[in-house]
Amino acid sequence: MKHALLIAAALLLIAGCSSQPIYNVDDNNTSIYNNDFQPTEQQVEQAIMLGATRYGWQPRLVEPGLIEASILLRDHQATVEIPYSANSYSIHYKSSENLDYEDGEIHRNYNRWVMNLSSAIQQQLSAEAYGDTPQGGQIR
Repeated sequence: MKHALLIAAALLLIAGCSSQPIYNVDDNNTSIYNNDFQPTEQQVEQAIMLGATRYGWQPRLVEPGLIEASILLRDHQATVEIPYSANSYSIHYKSSENLDYEDGEIHRNYNRWVMNLSSAIQQQLSAEAYGDTPQGGQIR
């Protein structure tokens, strides 16, 4: 009986370790400092759309200044809202399925997906700053 309780406690501990506080990106700067590049709002929108698509997210323009993006991996789904301007963008949790969201905590994979999404957006902005986009130097 004591052995069974220890196993149960260990399993609960392991299960608990897969949840982390939700990672949100707040007001991430869009300018590229070493190039004095400040994108337009349209360029930021396109960087978000392209970056999201490249990492498997399905972005959708809700209105100017707001994109919603969803990702589905196996039976896990997450949706984020991405408010943006020429100066910054944010990525905020909206909803999820099968990611054990509860009280501001979620499966650690979600946080990794959001970090990758933000990195992809930054890569697109950097590519635009240095004229290295697939469209020949301009995000259209």
